Amino acid sequence: MLKANPSHDGVIADSGVEKLGETIYLVVNVENQSGRTFSSNVADCDEYYTFDILDEQGRPVPEKERLRNLRESLKPGGRRWRHGLISEIEPGVSWKEQLFLSEYYDMSRPGKYTIQLQRKLPEELGKGTVKSNIITITVLPPDPPADEPK
Repeated sequence: MLKANPSHDGVIADSGVEKLGETIYLVVNVENQSGRTFSSNVADCDEYYTFDILDEQGRPVPEKERLRNLRESLKPGGRRWRHGLISEIEPGVSWKEQLFLSEYYDMSRPGKYTIQLQRKLPEELGKGTVKSNIITITVLPPDPPADEPK
Protein backbone atom coordinates (compact mmCIF):
# COMPACT_ATOMS: atom_id res chain seq x y z
CA MET A 1 0.00 0.00 0.00
CA LEU A 2 1.16 3.53 -0.81
CA LYS A 3 -0.59 6.48 0.81
CA ALA A 4 0.62 9.94 -0.21
CA ASN A 5 0.09 12.94 2.04
CA PRO A 6 0.79 16.41 0.60
CA SER A 7 1.59 18.22 3.80
CA HIS A 8 4.65 19.06 5.79
CA ASP A 9 3.33 17.09 8.75
CA GLY A 10 1.86 14.21 6.78
CA VAL A 11 -1.56 14.65 8.35
CA ILE A 12 -3.66 15.89 5.43
CA ALA A 13 -4.62 12.86 3.39
CA ASP A 14 -6.22 14.17 0.21
CA SER A 15 -5.24 17.78 -0.45
CA GLY A 16 -2.62 20.32 0.40
CA VAL A 17 -1.87 23.98 -0.08
CA GLU A 18 1.62 25.34 -0.65
CA LYS A 19 3.01 28.80 -1.41
CA LEU A 20 4.94 29.31 -4.61
CA GLY A 21 8.66 29.00 -3.87
CA GLU A 22 8.23 26.62 -0.93
CA THR A 23 9.60 23.11 -1.14
CA ILE A 24 6.77 20.81 -2.14
CA TYR A 25 7.07 17.29 -0.84
CA LEU A 26 4.96 14.28 -0.05
CA VAL A 27 5.01 12.09 3.00
CA VAL A 28 4.45 8.58 1.70
CA ASN A 29 3.27 5.77 3.94
CA VAL A 30 4.45 2.41 2.62
CA GLU A 31 3.14 -0.84 4.10
CA ASN A 32 3.79 -4.48 3.28
CA GLN A 33 0.27 -5.87 2.85
CA SER A 34 1.43 -8.84 0.77
CA GLY A 35 1.39 -11.42 3.57
CA ARG A 36 5.00 -12.31 2.63
CA THR A 37 8.40 -11.23 3.94
CA PHE A 38 10.74 -9.74 1.35
CA SER A 39 14.20 -8.19 1.26
CA SER A 40 14.45 -4.59 0.18
CA ASN A 41 16.08 -1.23 0.58
CA VAL A 42 13.64 1.54 1.40
CA ALA A 43 14.92 3.62 -1.51
CA ASP A 44 17.03 1.28 -3.62
CA CYS A 45 17.53 2.39 -7.21
CA ASP A 46 15.65 -0.73 -8.35
CA GLU A 47 12.56 0.40 -6.44
CA TYR A 48 12.46 4.14 -7.10
CA TYR A 49 9.24 6.00 -7.52
CA THR A 50 7.69 7.34 -10.67
CA PHE A 51 5.11 10.11 -10.69
CA ASP A 52 2.16 11.22 -12.75
CA ILE A 53 1.91 14.95 -12.06
CA LEU A 54 -0.62 16.93 -14.08
CA ASP A 55 -1.41 20.64 -14.09
CA GLU A 56 -4.96 22.06 -14.07
CA GLN A 57 -5.28 21.52 -17.82
CA GLY A 58 -4.34 17.84 -17.45
CA ARG A 59 -0.90 18.33 -19.00
CA PRO A 60 2.14 16.50 -17.59
CA VAL A 61 4.38 18.76 -15.52
CA PRO A 62 7.90 19.05 -16.99
CA GLU A 63 10.76 17.23 -15.28
CA LYS A 64 13.73 19.24 -14.07
CA GLU A 65 17.26 18.53 -15.20
CA ARG A 66 18.06 17.10 -11.76
CA LEU A 67 15.59 14.23 -12.34
CA ARG A 68 16.88 13.56 -15.82
CA ASN A 69 20.44 13.37 -14.43
CA LEU A 70 19.33 11.03 -11.64
CA ARG A 71 17.54 8.77 -14.09
CA GLU A 72 20.69 8.66 -16.26
CA SER A 73 22.83 7.72 -13.27
CA LEU A 74 20.53 4.80 -12.45
CA LYS A 75 21.01 3.13 -15.81
CA PRO A 76 23.25 0.04 -15.90
CA GLY A 77 26.83 1.15 -15.33
CA GLY A 78 25.71 4.35 -13.64
CA ARG A 79 26.17 5.32 -10.03
CA ARG A 80 24.04 3.35 -7.58
CA TRP A 81 22.65 4.99 -4.50
CA ARG A 82 21.06 3.47 -1.43
CA HIS A 83 19.78 4.74 1.84
CA GLY A 84 17.52 3.46 4.57
CA LEU A 85 18.56 -0.16 4.28
CA ILE A 86 15.95 -2.62 5.51
CA SER A 87 17.01 -6.21 4.97
CA GLU A 88 13.70 -7.99 5.63
CA ILE A 89 10.27 -6.43 5.55
CA GLU A 90 7.69 -8.60 7.24
CA PRO A 91 3.93 -8.47 6.60
CA GLY A 92 2.34 -5.47 8.29
CA VAL A 93 5.60 -3.49 8.54
CA SER A 94 5.25 0.10 7.41
CA TRP A 95 7.51 3.11 7.05
CA LYS A 96 7.34 6.71 5.84
CA GLU A 97 9.39 8.40 3.18
CA GLN A 98 9.60 12.05 2.15
CA LEU A 99 9.65 12.65 -1.60
CA PHE A 100 10.65 16.16 -2.67
CA LEU A 101 8.57 16.85 -5.78
CA SER A 102 9.65 20.43 -6.40
CA GLU A 103 13.28 19.28 -6.59
CA TYR A 104 12.49 17.13 -9.63
CA TYR A 105 9.39 18.62 -11.27
CA ASP A 106 8.62 22.17 -12.42
CA MET A 107 5.79 23.22 -10.13
CA SER A 108 6.68 26.90 -10.42
CA ARG A 109 3.26 28.15 -11.49
CA PRO A 110 0.32 28.80 -9.21
CA GLY A 111 -2.53 26.37 -9.69
CA LYS A 112 -3.76 22.89 -8.86
CA TYR A 113 -1.65 19.80 -9.51
CA THR A 114 -2.89 16.23 -9.33
CA ILE A 115 -0.33 13.64 -8.32
CA GLN A 116 -0.20 9.87 -8.26
CA LEU A 117 2.98 7.93 -7.56
CA GLN A 118 4.03 4.39 -8.33
CA ARG A 119 6.63 2.11 -6.82
CA LYS A 120 8.02 -1.06 -8.36
CA LEU A 121 7.22 -4.26 -6.50
CA PRO A 122 10.14 -6.09 -4.87
CA GLU A 123 11.37 -9.06 -6.92
CA GLU A 124 9.99 -11.60 -4.40
CA LEU A 125 6.48 -10.28 -5.07
CA GLY A 126 6.72 -10.49 -8.85
CA LYS A 127 6.73 -7.90 -11.57
CA GLY A 128 4.57 -4.82 -11.55
CA THR A 129 3.95 -1.67 -9.60
CA VAL A 130 1.73 -0.44 -6.83
CA LYS A 131 0.01 2.93 -7.19
CA SER A 132 -0.83 5.47 -4.53
CA ASN A 133 -4.00 7.41 -4.00
CA ILE A 134 -4.44 10.47 -6.21
CA ILE A 135 -3.92 13.75 -4.38
CA THR A 136 -4.27 17.41 -5.27
CA ILE A 137 -1.86 20.13 -4.26
CA THR A 138 -2.76 23.78 -4.76
CA VAL A 139 0.19 26.12 -5.26
CA LEU A 140 -0.72 29.69 -4.30
CA PRO A 141 1.09 32.85 -5.41
CA PRO A 142 3.51 34.19 -2.80
CA ASP A 143 2.21 36.76 -0.33
CA PRO A 144 2.90 40.33 -1.42
CA PRO A 145 5.56 42.19 0.58
CA ALA A 146 4.21 43.84 3.74
CA ASP A 147 4.59 47.36 2.29
CA GLU A 148 2.49 46.56 -0.80
CA PRO A 149 -1.31 46.73 -0.70
CA LYS A 150 -3.09 43.39 -0.90
